[in-house]
Amino acid sequence: MKKYLKIFLLVVIAAIFIGTFMFLYAKSRPEKTEYNIIKPEITDLQRTTIATGKVEPRDEILIKP
Repeated sequence: MKKYLKIFLLVVIAAIFIGTFMFLYAKSRPEKTEYNIIKPEITDLQRTTIATGKVEPRDEILIKP
């Protein structure tokens, strides 16, 4: 009975060991990148400007009452 218990425990430890390596190998593989293919369209160009921060005037005039 002891002989079967030792063999069973060794098999379980080996399965856990191999399973851990398989899991780590699967996690380390890079994910496949999928690209969406779209058809080109003819449209008008649009020019946009994005301002960051705050707008400050060049010359500031202080008006006092």
